[in-house]
Amino acid sequence: MKRRKLYGSSGPHIPCISSAIPSYYVIAVFLLWLLSSANTIQIYDEELARRIQNVSTAEDFLLVFFPDRNPQEVWQELVLNSTLNKNKRLRRGRGPILNAWEMINREMEEAVCQPRDTIVDVYKEFGIPRGFSSTIFPECVLVKRCKNSGCCKGLEECAPVAGGRKNIPMMFITPQPQLRRVSSDTECSCQPRTTVCPTPRMPCRGGKIWNPTTCRCECKRCPSPFTLDEKKCECTCLMSNRQCLSARKGKKMLPDDECRCVKENNCGIPECKSGDFSLKQCRCI
Repeated sequence: MKRRKLYGSSGPHIPCISSAIPSYYVIAVFLLWLLSSANTIQIYDEELARRIQNVSTAEDFLLVFFPDRNPQEVWQELVLNSTLNKNKRLRRGRGPILNAWEMINREMEEAVCQPRDTIVDVYKEFGIPRGFSSTIFPECVLVKRCKNSGCCKGLEECAPVAGGRKNIPMMFITPQPQLRRVSSDTECSCQPRTTVCPTPRMPCRGGKIWNPTTCRCECKRCPSPFTLDEKKCECTCLMSNRQCLSARKGKKMLPDDECRCVKENNCGIPECKSGDFSLKQCRCI
């Protein structure tokens, strides 16, 4: 398939998508279109990442990028400008727009955190070393597990809830017949990731802080509406963010919760156009 330019005489538009491609691919194409419509940015948008974490439906997703528009109308424009509108499968029932919308939400629902069939290596499960003197059959069994069985946001992982695990008796040959119990999860939820990373002896440098979840030194998050420049670990502004540019000039104070984050040293110090950032006034002076 030939590549089409994303910029025409009337501005950026959605590239054509083959009807053979699954409908949820539209979201990925839509994201690429948004990024190509603006200039390529190498700065991590902390505020955008935080808002994306709260997304659970296609409607929520579009509201992140078009907060002042009706998501149904935005979706209609996107689909009408793609070959999805000619897809016969989508045109059945209640129409191409609504069907595609429902398909994306349904695919998201199917990926939620829940117990799923998982192949377990019996040798690893029971801590049996592989060798001629220690054998067990079958080598693998199928049980319900939470780990890697669902989509969780940010630094969360799918894990069994308290009391959400039971032991199932199973028969094995070692070569004598043995009845052993294998754990199986019955209920899962998205929980903060556990870690065994020890706190480093040497403190993090360059204004970074230790993240025990990712096991590395990371930049502090930036207070809204500022954006994190990961290369420099600085809180700066995107040229398209007028609220941030206004705050950078000292014309606007930070919101109370964001100001508190900076004072408690959990957020980075915003970059000011001239002068310094005042913790007392919560603005550039």
